[in-house]
Amino acid sequence: MFNHLANPLDQCTEVSYYLAVPKQSYKPIKKNITLSDVAKELGISPATVSLALRKKGVVAAKTRQLVITTARKLGYVYNRNAAQLRTRRSSTVSLIVPNIINPFFAEFSDVVEEVLEQEGWRMHLLRTSENIDRQARCIHSALEYGVDGILICPVASTRPQNLRSILPAGLPVVQFIRRIPQLGIDYVVIDNYRGTKLATEYLLERGHSRFAFIGGLANSNIRRERFKGFQDALHERDLKKALSPSIECASTVREGYEAIMRILETNAPPTAVVCYNDVLAYGVILGLWAAKLTPGRDVAVVGFDNLSDSALWRPPLTTVSSPVREIASEAVSLIVKRLHNPYAKAKRVTITPSLVIRRSCGE
Repeated sequence: MFNHLANPLDQCTEVSYYLAVPKQSYKPIKKNITLSDVAKELGISPATVSLALRKKGVVAAKTRQLVITTARKLGYVYNRNAAQLRTRRSSTVSLIVPNIINPFFAEFSDVVEEVLEQEGWRMHLLRTSENIDRQARCIHSALEYGVDGILICPVASTRPQNLRSILPAGLPVVQFIRRIPQLGIDYVVIDNYRGTKLATEYLLERGHSRFAFIGGLANSNIRRERFKGFQDALHERDLKKALSPSIECASTVREGYEAIMRILETNAPPTAVVCYNDVLAYGVILGLWAAKLTPGRDVAVVGFDNLSDSALWRPPLTTVSSPVREIASEAVSLIVKRLHNPYAKAKRVTITPSLVIRRSCGE
């Protein structure tokens, strides 16, 4: 009866599906299965079911597994709204990052979510796009959701007053990667100064005498810290004139590519480039290849972060390790402690970096 149709299958997929499945295979789905339903099925108390599903140690392992299996079979779904009304907590922490395109923040978000889940919490992800007004809207959104705490990497241009005026007193807040020390709240950061100083000293030991520094935004404290570590390493060797003009730019592969192309046009191009982060270093490596120069042989390149892809580049990238898992785990630990003790003295954690040596600085 479909002969007049160009493609009868496209027109009758839904009808055919219902004709093909026997009526007896349809079973009404019971909505809103409760703890009491699971308890009744097993002949135990709802309190025991609740303890088992929350993996409390007072319930025997065999009973816990039986409860979990039965709950899944019946289609029980944990009602977070009811729990939030009962406990006055959402069990949710907002993670506010500059962007999720940067591989560092993508990796960081993944680890934070994993660690929060292990602690019994959920993650609410927001991005500021390095915009101070959007940062304010992100914080407002987090508060609207009734989150129990906030993990935030402040926008580069953030001033203390930008956050003081919108963060409620007593709300647990932990800064990571970037910090506004005047706020007097917890933070976990990497020693940026030590990282680039370490990288530059390594390049000096390898005999380099002409350097460039690429990347970072002009209003970024991290950029200032990393650039100062780089400069001080040169000054200590009395190599004040060894620096080619540094270039401030956003952290993208394209920006790194364009920056090295401009630097290569100068009268005395560098033999070594220290990059603000790995993403920019990727662009520098691509630019060197495009200029028919071999990274690691003609020009040494160092990044910062040790992203998971850095070992896969051609050549593999020498980089300062900014251990994502350690930073994320420490940040979650700080927020959880703050949730349990809101008025404890602020804790400041600075993680010491290390240099991961690969072939982008030579064999």
